[in-house]
Amino acid sequence: AGNDPWVHNNSIAWLAGFDIDLPINNINLNVQETGTYILNHDQIEKGKYHEYDVDYVPEDRYLNDKVVINISDSWFNDKLKPEVTFLWGIERGDWVLQPKVTYSPTPELSLSLSGMYITCRDEYSEFYEWKNNKFINIGIRYQF
Repeated sequence: AGNDPWVHNNSIAWLAGFDIDLPINNINLNVQETGTYILNHDQIEKGKYHEYDVDYVPEDRYLNDKVVINISDSWFNDKLKPEVTFLWGIERGDWVLQPKVTYSPTPELSLSLSGMYITCRDEYSEFYEWKNNKFINIGIRYQF
């Protein structure tokens, strides 16, 4: 790879995290950090067609780290389950917020309400195409 714009450069990727039940109600905290680093990125910009390179990233952001945090709880014998997930793209300034609440009146039936809000710092951010986007989702699940 390196200066060949049609071939992905080698990269190093990692994932680390922990999952812990907190001593408050049934709260669970899950934290993860994931990242990638593109090797030989200095050769990409020296290439003849660097703007077409599959690994080309303006602003020299060849390190891409994300922290994902999920907090969940359950009440009323697991019938009501609120949770929230937060994703933060460290170098690119992106963040995503995903709240969700699920109500299960019976073991077979569950009703959920969830949403998502995405924002980012600039046009070089990973989620720029969805900048300031949001949605609400209503779900019904029945198992028989």
